[in-house]
Amino acid sequence: MTSRGDIARRSGRPGLSELTATLILIVIVVIAGAALLSYFSGSSASSQAEASSLASVVTSPGNQVGNLGSTAFVSASVLTCFTSAGACAIQLTNTGTANAGAVGCAISGTAGTLTPSDAEVIAGGSVQVTCANSEGSGSAPGSVVLGSVNFVNGAVTPWSGTWQ
Repeated sequence: MTSRGDIARRSGRPGLSELTATLILIVIVVIAGAALLSYFSGSSASSQAEASSLASVVTSPGNQVGNLGSTAFVSASVLTCFTSAGACAIQLTNTGTANAGAVGCAISGTAGTLTPSDAEVIAGGSVQVTCANSEGSGSAPGSVVLGSVNFVNGAVTPWSGTWQ
């Protein structure tokens, strides 16, 4: 019986050993796998980034509220907090290109009452709202109060002030 090596020697052409052929196939498979991994992970990351930029909800001052190319950037500035009423007057400013609907608030870690209850912060504009706690009074004057304003799409803009 003749082996492959014998056939290659008889034909006058040098042949590849089985080890060399196997190594070449492994290298080709690894390169192809790396190329596919790079392609698919790159396209997946790209579509995730695109999705998050279309409907972003960021929990920091200057939140993004909105979607589909129009985005609202809403920040909250505390005008004053009244200890006697347990309420803070807050200026909401929208520097984005979409309107944002404020629908609720929290003050001192508990749900508060937002007035007006459906404040619309128009693109490029601002509106004043009040967030009151259910207790009807605040902490000692001079102490810090923390809160947030909630928006229709679930975005939250935090704020802080000082009880007066």
